Amino acid sequence: MRHTKEPWSFSPAENGLEWGVEAGKWGVAICAGAPGDGTSEANARRIVACVNACANVTDEMFANGWTALGHSNYCNQLTRQRDEL
Repeated sequence: MRHTKEPWSFSPAENGLEWGVEAGKWGVAICAGAPGDGTSEANARRIVACVNACANVTDEMFANGWTALGHSNYCNQLTRQRDEL
């Protein structure tokens, strides 16, 4: 099974309370929150940022954990550099 290709985007819904998450011409999600608290927009932004940041990362890479993506090694390298400084 495949997800809808990136890039994803977000936009306010016509009701002014919710934000939609889209992939091309397809709606993917609706983010809702308490009126005026900004959570619906913030949640839509985060979903889109995460999905777009993971473009070209296969589902198999996720299934094998973050180490398969190299993030653990990268974080360890940054920690070592920080400690050396």
